[in-house]
Amino acid sequence: MKLRIFAAGCALVFVFVGLLSNGSGTPAFAAQTVKTYTIKEIKAAGIHLLVNRTHKLPSTYKAANLVLIRKQVPVRFSNLKLKYQPLLNLALLYKAAKKTGIHIYVYSGHRTLAEQTALFQKKVQYYRKNHTEKEAIALASKVVAPPNTSEHQTGLAVDVVSTQYRVRDSGFANSKAGKWLAKNSWEYGYVLRYASAKTSITGIIFEPWHFRFVGKVQAKKMYDQKLCLEEYVAKGVS
Repeated sequence: MKLRIFAAGCALVFVFVGLLSNGSGTPAFAAQTVKTYTIKEIKAAGIHLLVNRTHKLPSTYKAANLVLIRKQVPVRFSNLKLKYQPLLNLALLYKAAKKTGIHIYVYSGHRTLAEQTALFQKKVQYYRKNHTEKEAIALASKVVAPPNTSEHQTGLAVDVVSTQYRVRDSGFANSKAGKWLAKNSWEYGYVLRYASAKTSITGIIFEPWHFRFVGKVQAKKMYDQKLCLEEYVAKGVS
């Protein structure tokens, strides 16, 4: 399979050469062009920025306009932050869910480079117990995005759980909150970023708790057409 990737705000073209099977049932990515954004490109892309293992943030990047989430939406940790506009929309989503008896809260929001690096290294260390270094890094990358490839560093993504289901695992998808979010988050500009049917494209395991702000117009298109962000950007849809 070949995908021509046109990153929002970038003049360059990136190509997914293909997807291969590694024999374990998990997709293995073939050689790909890796792009590291410039700060100018990041600003130009705005809320439509595609961040993944082939579209990286520069090490000098620091998200701007971050605000405390707890002033608008319940959180697990009081210091969690998000960009201003995504937070306003998340607050509306929270209120709508609450009206149906669903009480969501934010488990994780913006992460600094240092925080993302620490999370990734911790996961690599876990897999080192029974795997080679190369295997440990590859396995960790499917669960925790390597530094500068995580949407959490942009301040545009949140991990959401509920008071009825507090765990970030696949079971959240079958919870009342998980089902409601998957069906209704687009109305508030959010999309379920890592769907179970898109793991071969995103390279990330199914994460029914991870939602990404892209704006209501784009979220509706992605929801209606059943597209992940990689596919949406590849189509050049605006």
